[in-house]
Amino acid sequence: MHRMVHYRNFETVITVLVAINMFFLCIEFHGAPDWYIEILEYANIVFVVIFTAEAFMKITACGFSFYLTIDQNKFDFFLVVISLLGLLDTIIPLNLTALRVVRGTRVLRIFKSLHVLNELLTSMYLSLRSFFYVFLMSTLFIFMFGLLGMHLFDNIEKGHYHSIGEKANFHSFGSSIITLWVCATGGGWNSFMHDTMHDNGTFFGLYWIAFYIIIVYIFMNIVIAVVFEKLEERASLHDLSSEAFGFDDVLNMFVNTWFKIDPQANGLIQTKLLPVFLMQLKAPLGFNNTNIRVLLSPKGVRKLVLKQIYCMNIHSH
Repeated sequence: MHRMVHYRNFETVITVLVAINMFFLCIEFHGAPDWYIEILEYANIVFVVIFTAEAFMKITACGFSFYLTIDQNKFDFFLVVISLLGLLDTIIPLNLTALRVVRGTRVLRIFKSLHVLNELLTSMYLSLRSFFYVFLMSTLFIFMFGLLGMHLFDNIEKGHYHSIGEKANFHSFGSSIITLWVCATGGGWNSFMHDTMHDNGTFFGLYWIAFYIIIVYIFMNIVIAVVFEKLEERASLHDLSSEAFGFDDVLNMFVNTWFKIDPQANGLIQTKLLPVFLMQLKAPLGFNNTNIRVLLSPKGVRKLVLKQIYCMNIHSH
């Protein structure tokens, strides 16, 4: 089972199945005939069974605790549980539509195969804290512009270009904030500008130009800069030399142990020899550790090594 889930084409097959599953989700439409809906329901059951079997195989291969050490597996297991609950809408007439919609997020699994997109998604996730501060700063600026707009444009009841009116105006602080949030999304902000310029004068167009430059262009570029910063940080971690960590002795030990497995210095070893290599390699890179051998039998050490190999997502070749 362990060799099967680590076969190099296993994840490729699963990715293709995810893409096919997404295709079946996309061809669903309102007013479809009963026979068409029935085909989609049966296809959904087939995919749920396949992905449940995949999760079961991985759990059997490495154990449940090691299976959950990988964030991707946590997400997959969550989708499997949600999909199984969604089947209740097919088998038993219950209103679980929201649970079935969640399965559409399975498309995120494709990011695991597309490494560039995976890096970008990871960088965005690591940037969430910075995004919060950027959002907080932009909100403060909108509050400032809202107070200023309330004092400058509270006299406008209905704009000449019909942007300012009963629902969008500067009569109160709340309505000013809502109006500016609408403008921040690019929703006809120039029409609001022309309304204020028509009633109060051309000079007040500077208010909207300053607002749009600060809120849209500057803060949008800050968000992009935060993502690029995280991408550069992750790239620098991959490019750090061994000298930066003081790994010279460890690398020499790694090379000497590798030479025992690969005496011809081909630079490659068979995947089945990887557990042997890791069991001979001393800590911190390997498992040839006195404490481990005291706690576990040789069979237990090998089982631990196989589970760790699974967690590193190394495929058989």
